[in-house]
Amino acid sequence: MNQLKAILTNKKARYGTFSTLTAMLVIAVLVFVNVVTAQFNMKFDITQEKLYSISKQTKDVLAQLEEDIYIYPLFVSGAENAIFVEILDQYDAASSRITVIPKDPNKYGAFVAQYQSEDMALSQNSIIVESGKRFRVIPANKLVSTTYNQQTYQQEISSIDIEPRVTNAIQYVTQVSTPTVYELTGHNEMLLSATFTDILDEANFYLQQTELLLSAGVPDDCAALVLSTPERDYNEEETQKIIDYLSKGGRALIIADLEPTPLPNFNSILATYGTRLNGHYVYETDAARVLMGDPRLFLPVMNTEHAIVKDIIAKGYTPIIAFTQGIEVLEQKKNSVKVEAVLSSTKQAFGKYNPESQSPNFEDGDINGPFIVGAAITDSYYIANDTFTTKIFLLGSSALLVDSVNQASYGTNAETFVNAMKWLTDQSEADTVYVPSKTYTAESYLSMTAKQASNTKIVATGVIPGLTIVTGLVIWLRRRNK
Repeated sequence: MNQLKAILTNKKARYGTFSTLTAMLVIAVLVFVNVVTAQFNMKFDITQEKLYSISKQTKDVLAQLEEDIYIYPLFVSGAENAIFVEILDQYDAASSRITVIPKDPNKYGAFVAQYQSEDMALSQNSIIVESGKRFRVIPANKLVSTTYNQQTYQQEISSIDIEPRVTNAIQYVTQVSTPTVYELTGHNEMLLSATFTDILDEANFYLQQTELLLSAGVPDDCAALVLSTPERDYNEEETQKIIDYLSKGGRALIIADLEPTPLPNFNSILATYGTRLNGHYVYETDAARVLMGDPRLFLPVMNTEHAIVKDIIAKGYTPIIAFTQGIEVLEQKKNSVKVEAVLSSTKQAFGKYNPESQSPNFEDGDINGPFIVGAAITDSYYIANDTFTTKIFLLGSSALLVDSVNQASYGTNAETFVNAMKWLTDQSEADTVYVPSKTYTAESYLSMTAKQASNTKIVATGVIPGLTIVTGLVIWLRRRNK
C-alpha cells in the first residue's frame, strides 16, 4: 500500500497522468467536433465558383416544399462524379422533404426502364426527379456544358449545370401546370436564342411559336406573348388580334430595336398603352456607367421598388443595356394605364437622332435625357364585374437578350429577363426561379480568394502554432511551480 501511495504521489506519475488526461481530452474534443460537423453538414466550399454548394435561390425553393421529392441519380457504383454527389448531398441536407437515392443503372435496369421513352434513353449520370404528381428526367448531357477548345481541338467543360437543372426539375414536379409563352413569328423577328430558350425552360416556362395570320387569334393557353423586333410591320388583322388579346388581361414582352422602316401598326399597340419609342439612340455620359468607352453600352439606373429588378439590386448586380432607344410616356393615355420606369439612363444621357453619326457628342437634332429604356406597363379595369389586368414589359433594345451581352453581365441580363417573365405571368418565387450555371475552369476547381488564402495562412502559420506554444508554456509553468 505504501508503495502504491508513493507511486501516486510521485511528480513524474502526476505529470504523466496529467499528460494522458490532456491527450484524452483533446481526442474527445476532436471526436465531438467531427460528430457535430457531420450532424449539421458543416462544410466549407472554398472553390471560386462554389462548385460544391447550392445557392440561396435553391435553398429558398427547398424551404417552401410541401411535398416529398425523390431524386434518383443514376450513378455507377465506384464511378460517381464527386461534384454531382456533393451537390445532391446538399439538397438532401437542406430539406427533410428531399430524399436522394442513387440507382446504379447496371443493377436497377427495371427501375430505369420505367422512366425511359423512345426519345429519351437514360445513360449513366442521368438524374430522375419525382413527386407524387409527376417526374422529370435530366439527361447526363444536360448536367454540364462544353465548348470547343481550338488550341487543343477538344471539347472542354465550360460550366456545371446540375443545380439549375435539378432545382428546375423540383419546381416542375411540384407545379400544377407550366405557363406557356408564345413567340410571334412571320415578320423576321429576332427569336430567342438557344441560350435564352434554355433559360426559359430552366425557369419552368414552356416556349411555343405562333403566327397570327394562320390562326384565329392568340392561343387560349398563352400566359405571355413575345413581340420581338419585327422587321416587317403587322397587318391590321394581326394588330387587332394582339390588341384583343391584351385588352382581356393579356401579357406581353415587347422588344423594339431602332428600325429604318416605319412600323405604324406595331407602334399603334404601344400607343394603346400610353407609350412610344423616341427613335433616338441613348448615349450615356456618366463615366461610372459607361462600358468599354462606348456611351451606347452602359449600366442602367434601376427602380429599387419594382419586382423585376428588386432582388437583382439586393444582390448588387446590374444588367447591361446596349444600343437602345428611349421610351416616352404619352401625355394623352387612358387613366387606368400606369407606366413605370424599371430601367433608365441618368440625367446626363442624351438621345442621338442620327444613328449613323460617328460623333459621341451632342449634335443638332439630339435630345436631352433622362430616358426610360425598360418600362413596366399595367392597365387594370372591369368588364362585366370581372377584373382584368394587362401587363407589358417594354424594352427599347433587343441587346438585353443577346448571348454575348448576357455573358458580359455574368448572367444578370438573363435574370432580368426571367424576372420580367415572372412579373408578367404572376409567378411566385416558389413557382419559378432562375439559378445560373457555375463556370468551370481548371483554376476555379480548387482555388481560394486572396482573403481566403490569407486567412488560411494566418491560421496555419500563426494561430495553430501559437496555441501549441501557449499550451506548452502553461504546462511547463505548472510543472515548474509544483
